Amino acid sequence: MAAMTGIQQIFVWTQDPHGRFLRAGTLRVRGPDPVHGTLTGAFRYEEGYLANAGAFPLDPIHLPLSPEVFEARRPRSGVQGVFEDALPDEWGRALLIRRHQLSATESRVPDLLLVMGGEGMGALSFSARRSPRRTDPSVALRDLESLVQAVADYEQSGALPSDLAIRALLRAGSSPGGARPKALVRDGAALYLAKFPSAKDPVGVDMVRVEAASLALARQAGIETAETRVVLCGSRPVLLSRRFDVSPQGGRYHQISLQSLMGVDGYYFETYGRLAEVIGRVSSAPNIDRPAIYRRIVFHALLGHTDDHLKNILMQHDGQGFRLAPAFDLAPDVFQRGEHILGFGTHGPRPSRTALADLGAVCGLSSEQAGAIRAQVAGAVKGWDAVFAQEGVSPAERSRYAPDIKRRLAVVGAPLISQLSVAPGE
Repeated sequence: MAAMTGIQQIFVWTQDPHGRFLRAGTLRVRGPDPVHGTLTGAFRYEEGYLANAGAFPLDPIHLPLSPEVFEARRPRSGVQGVFEDALPDEWGRALLIRRHQLSATESRVPDLLLVMGGEGMGALSFSARRSPRRTDPSVALRDLESLVQAVADYEQSGALPSDLAIRALLRAGSSPGGARPKALVRDGAALYLAKFPSAKDPVGVDMVRVEAASLALARQAGIETAETRVVLCGSRPVLLSRRFDVSPQGGRYHQISLQSLMGVDGYYFETYGRLAEVIGRVSSAPNIDRPAIYRRIVFHALLGHTDDHLKNILMQHDGQGFRLAPAFDLAPDVFQRGEHILGFGTHGPRPSRTALADLGAVCGLSSEQAGAIRAQVAGAVKGWDAVFAQEGVSPAERSRYAPDIKRRLAVVGAPLISQLSVAPGE
């Protein structure tokens, strides 16, 4: 693949929940600038898309339905955030680059969109020609054990031998986002995101089972999450998370991250308050989604989910409007950061009971409604140890999280649980 020069044209397609494709618009990216290496890009909706009765804005804040040309004010990527959302993050991008043998000058965001084509999550596809590209990079569930070994071999040596397992890993690894090793897996008609153990996991931490336990606990707290289960490949666990961007008819639901909706990039400081305001503004059912995000905020504060970055919170278009997508990628404070990525208003990155009460009002809840949610979530988190034990998290590892969760329940939780002891085995 030649390095990107001049103007690059990329056709953007959407796939609806019924599997039908529609060309949404065109990206044109110029660059890179010979001095600064920056990219200049713009997007314009197709006239046919704007005239379609089922058309909706790909980004309801920054790309409203309009015939105008929308400049992408993101010189690093040259495209609006919603398009970069379709790309994988660290793990998937590395494999995408290795798969297509791209040099550093061929690995900019527009280049990656084209080589990814239609293998991304969500409803968007990208092509250099006037026809859509939607391919299925998933592998069969029976190949999962070979993929687990391939992940281990790749992380240890970086080698890409030409055996079937590695080729399958490259196909599957081109799409999922996130910094952890992942693949797309098919079990009959159901599509899953498979998340593997990683050599980069902290010593003594079983991230697969911890995430499974955190999601199970979130469900007990009344939070909608991705459907998950843990399967064993030999002695190594793998988390299967059912894809919620795939419709029952086999089509796709469009997704956009809160990072893109909020217009932030790179290192940022944002607050849960502004997050809730944007969700309320975008949602087609704010009376449901605002209490739902408040419930998540309380859960994050009590469990210690400090890796609460905006890429992991999505709005999804269900064919009628944008709604808060199910929660995923949840865990206690595994790395013992103490501070959250998102701030709790004027209270900063460490939550307090007062901060959560204030956020309840920001989410449009009465003090009674917010208090009831806090009590319900605290009641669920109180039983975290039993849930983690049931999901196979070891006593030693549970002891790692117990002091922080106990402190959070005492400091942040409702008064009725402020004196609870939550050490493993109690």
